[in-house]
Amino acid sequence: MQTQLEAFNKKNFSPKRGKPQVQACETAMDNGGFYGPFVEIKGWYSPFPPRTPLQQDRDEDAMRRLRIVNKEIVQEGIENAGRNLYPKIVKAWTKSMDKCVVDG
Repeated sequence: MQTQLEAFNKKNFSPKRGKPQVQACETAMDNGGFYGPFVEIKGWYSPFPPRTPLQQDRDEDAMRRLRIVNKEIVQEGIENAGRNLYPKIVKAWTKSMDKCVVDG
């Protein structure tokens, strides 16, 4: 099965995209919520209808949260928590799922 999976994965399109950038999300918000191929080209997109005050508030809130989680110290904390918690969660989870049954 591993050999078959490797063969399937050889056809995957996975270009090097670089590191994630908050600027891409900000640009998407400014473009009506759509990621586009052009981050730095002005005038490429057609004008969008004005956002409602509620949508503006939601977008600003989303960007605030995104900027917080994009900070290196937050990402390191999440990674460390995941490394520490994952083994415990898996152990508890598999303990409840894996049961040996003796035929009698």
